[in-house]
Amino acid sequence: MNQDAPLPDLWNALVDQETLDELIRNLRQHGVILGVQEKHAPNEHINEEPVDSTQAIERFRQGVSRAIQIHYRFEEKNWCDTIIRQGQQYKIVRMEQPELPA
Repeated sequence: MNQDAPLPDLWNALVDQETLDELIRNLRQHGVILGVQEKHAPNEHINEEPVDSTQAIERFRQGVSRAIQIHYRFEEKNWCDTIIRQGQQYKIVRMEQPELPA
């Protein structure tokens, strides 16, 4: 990574189950999900490779994984949402992903 390049802006929020469900519906309807990774611990993925988004999201809802990262494309930009369960709510951290060189 270029050390002179600025870091992308972060957006974060704490949401309830209904808002999370709406976010996921919107991603599926208006974006393109590129991949989902499940996280077991802050620095440990359950699977190193992206997995089926529907299965990963369902396992997250069931408490099998601690967090998920959803990589998607929306309005000509790539994004990554990290969603972490915090009690009865969910913390969402969103970051725009830089375009990879061709």
